Amino acid sequence: MVEAAAQHGPQPDVNRAGCPSRLVLEHVTSRWGVLALAAPLERSYRFSELRRARDAYDEARES
Repeated sequence: MVEAAAQHGPQPDVNRAGCPSRLVLEHVTSRWGVLALAAPLERSYRFSELRRARDAYDEARES
């Protein structure tokens, strides 16, 4: 298993500034990342449905 990891480069380390995993974490933990990941747990959504739900949430937060 260690040999396979060596073939694919260094192991991800989110503590390292240049780690590509950090970009993924930034998106997942962003304002909408968690909602976009949690919504499909209920059912399948089209992208436009997620966008409308996000927009409705924004409007509710502003009022």
